[in-house]
Amino acid sequence: MAIRDFHLWRSVTHHNVDWKHPCRFALRRLRIELAAAARGLGLSPGALVVDFGCATKPYQDIFPDGARYLGADLPGNKDADVFINSDGSVELENGAADVVLSTQVLEHVEDPNAYIAECVRLLKPGGHLLLTTHGLWRYHRDPIDLWRWTGDGLVHTVELQALKVQKLVGIVGLAAVGIQLFQDATYFKLPRALKPLYAGFMQTLVTLVDRLHKPGSRARDAMIYLVVAKKL
Repeated sequence: MAIRDFHLWRSVTHHNVDWKHPCRFALRRLRIELAAAARGLGLSPGALVVDFGCATKPYQDIFPDGARYLGADLPGNKDADVFINSDGSVELENGAADVVLSTQVLEHVEDPNAYIAECVRLLKPGGHLLLTTHGLWRYHRDPIDLWRWTGDGLVHTVELQALKVQKLVGIVGLAAVGIQLFQDATYFKLPRALKPLYAGFMQTLVTLVDRLHKPGSRARDAMIYLVVAKKL
């Protein structure tokens, strides 16, 4: 099972998404929505959060200071606290976690159902899965890139396990995604000196055009989906 994803989504924090970053708008919106979802869980002091496929732990700081946070990833990741076995399992007991966090990993795993089943195993009854993955996005092999979802398809995939989706959020609407994809198709063809200005302009355009979309339309067609699901 391929877990780690070190492309643009997994190696950034709020500190390095500046005005010229080519995914500025989406990354900032993703952080805002994830932080809101984390706050909405009302975690008690000592609650355990497992970041399943943690990479560089870019979202550790969205959880309250009193929470315990464990990053799980493949052997060789120096930032991981626990390791993922070759079969995709994590060396933690059943029901150990209050929250499992999975950000931009699901599209890279060979068996999404097995991956989500392992998330469920890690969760306590009543615990929550916070999961994000791509709807409309370009191919990004790391080392494989296998899946994309619609909102309905992602809910269906998650609820095949012992989970009930409580919230689905679409991040970046269809028209804005079109501009983002046009930017990405042309960005790497430009001279290095022009890239910052081009990305800055295009990301401003993405920001403005995304305002055309309401939450309902983003739930149908979005760049990224965020699911909040509860273990039954």
